[in-house]
Amino acid sequence: MQLTPIIKILSICLCLVILPIKAAEFEKKLVLYNWEEYMPESVLAAFYKESGYKVEQIYYETDELKDELVYSTKGKGIDLIIGSRLSFNQYIQASGILAKIPDDKFPNKSHIDPLWIQNSGKVTEYSAPFLWGTLGIIYRKDLVTSPVTSWKALFEPEDSLKSKIIMLNDARDSMSAALLMLNYSINTTSPKEITEASKVLRKQRPYVRAYRYISLDEHSELIDGSIHMTLGYNGDAMILKESSDSIAYAVPSEGTQLWADFIGVMEASTNKEAAFAFINFINQPERAAFISEELGSASTNKSAEKFMSDEHTQNSLIYPPREILEKSEFLHTLPPRAQSMYNTTFLNISR
Repeated sequence: MQLTPIIKILSICLCLVILPIKAAEFEKKLVLYNWEEYMPESVLAAFYKESGYKVEQIYYETDELKDELVYSTKGKGIDLIIGSRLSFNQYIQASGILAKIPDDKFPNKSHIDPLWIQNSGKVTEYSAPFLWGTLGIIYRKDLVTSPVTSWKALFEPEDSLKSKIIMLNDARDSMSAALLMLNYSINTTSPKEITEASKVLRKQRPYVRAYRYISLDEHSELIDGSIHMTLGYNGDAMILKESSDSIAYAVPSEGTQLWADFIGVMEASTNKEAAFAFINFINQPERAAFISEELGSASTNKSAEKFMSDEHTQNSLIYPPREILEKSEFLHTLPPRAQSMYNTTFLNISR
């Protein structure tokens, strides 16, 4: 596979990470491949204090970019990875990417909600459930005048949103939202339904400033008002709301895509014992509760709930109502031909 410039840069960074000056330094370092702003620094500091291992993070912007690097390098230079259940399923099918997590290295697995163990198949042999949530619409409630209750608000927007929308640079996420507006399954393999969804995205194109992941810091385009609306995740909305009371988040009435992230250890890791210890560390119930509240997402750790505030557990942005969950789906792995249709369709619109 030929690497893109971004992947080449990341590969070089990985090489720099895994070529320390002293062997002792290498033995005391873990590399975590993660979304940006998706692990509290205080948790990493606490793990360093307890174990002596410093956790360094490298970041990805989309699942596609993450997967491209993982498949092309087999995870060399990475110890831990956080990613979607969908991508982890694919890693297991490819074999040789994720290491199995021995039960005796993960005693805190007993705190994971059994539903996640029962419904995730082989994924929980190779990784630990981390956080879960929803895909929805993040917007400025002071700048968007029409009600945001349907996916139509994103795909048939008011005129003032021309060039004021950002969409995720992810074929499955963006196509999911369009399919949901049409009341189709986000896992459809029907060429007719995929084509109809592509028409929805194409019609929306004049309103879209860019296809990428929005910044989540105080300089975010949603905070300064240059962008009024974006497709995003509930955890992102919670982070942005800390910087501005004008940020709102909606899970449309048609239902949504549910997401679940897992954390695993790379088979190529030379620090597996420490990596397993980190996974066990973040699943200590009180710590899992802290992570859930800090990142504004629902925890898969059932025992953590008693350490959470009522404000967190009763927040519908984090724990959506049952009627929404009943109309929502997780992404499934698609047959190659259908996946190619999604990718090609989206690329032709977003580039």
